[in-house]
Amino acid sequence: GIFHTMDGGAHWHLQYDPGRTRMTDVLFLDEQIGWAVDDHSHVLATTDGGVRWNRTKLDAPGHGILLAVTFLDAARGWVAAEKGTLFSPTDGGASWTEQQLPVSGDISHIAFADAGRGICLTVDGEGAATTDGGETWRGWSFGKDYRPEALALPDDTTAVILATINRQKTVVLRSSDGGRSWITTTISESGMPGRALSISDDGHGLLFLADGAAFTTADAGLTWQTLQTPLGFPVRDVDVPIPGRVFVAGHNGSILRVDLKEGTRIQSKP
Repeated sequence: GIFHTMDGGAHWHLQYDPGRTRMTDVLFLDEQIGWAVDDHSHVLATTDGGVRWNRTKLDAPGHGILLAVTFLDAARGWVAAEKGTLFSPTDGGASWTEQQLPVSGDISHIAFADAGRGICLTVDGEGAATTDGGETWRGWSFGKDYRPEALALPDDTTAVILATINRQKTVVLRSSDGGRSWITTTISESGMPGRALSISDDGHGLLFLADGAAFTTADAGLTWQTLQTPLGFPVRDVDVPIPGRVFVAGHNGSILRVDLKEGTRIQSKP
């Protein structure tokens, strides 16, 4: 389901119940405008902060599981699906255009740095990049041993990927040329997979492993340092709405808010 908080994460309230479908991704541009996707070809849109959600079912035979969503503004966006397929809205979302990327795997991550430059990643270690707003895409492959866990585009040339190799090694892949070449930094070889990554446009960021171990960067992912106080909380995803404040989604619906500067923690469960 989709839950909402009005008190900084102390309490959460159900906004949308998907029934038997599973929500796979959600994105908000601001406090009012947002989208969500599920595993039954549905795209949900709201313009009132989630009070009402308008649901559209895509005509997507063979690509019914929608895995990721990103939008640049209220009109321009993309929904990622199975088998290297993207959908983009026309007529304000009344209809959608299907596009096949030069990859074959299911697209698990998509992000745009600006109106021109974007990157997609698949569960099979493939990637694709565009510099013309999604009109054309250039594909590549890291290898099937690579499983992308998170993607960040802190500026118009830098891309940072958190990935697990062979379920044993967690690495950060960083490109400073829009995805044409990559530098690999090993984060852990303990077998604990990476889970979440967030980097702001000033280069400061956080990275989390599944067991709550945390790492920080101040140079957009070029170097990483261990955070001395790990979360001690299982991590599935993370969001950093403002510098120093971290929301962590854990197992069984648990949500942890951490204020790094004050050292305070609030744990809740919708």
